[in-house]
Amino acid sequence: MALVEISNFPGTPKLRCRVPNGTLFYDWLAANDGTFHRDLLIVRNGVKLGDDDELAFELTELDNIQIFDQPKGIVGDILSPIF
Repeated sequence: MALVEISNFPGTPKLRCRVPNGTLFYDWLAANDGTFHRDLLIVRNGVKLGDDDELAFELTELDNIQIFDQPKGIVGDILSPIF
């Protein structure tokens, strides 16, 4: 089973999920979409996935996926157009 670790805020414990082998990562991500905010950083086996990388890959027992889900605050939304 693949290990998926979700980090919502720095310094808080990570949520760890075991996902069965053969599961498409995109399908798992879509099924859990309600738990995530809009900005995700995804790292697969130590390699950061870019905006153009395919997310529909099969998970294996060797996969270690880290998801950094850190929502932007309203202050950042207000200040980003200014700066």
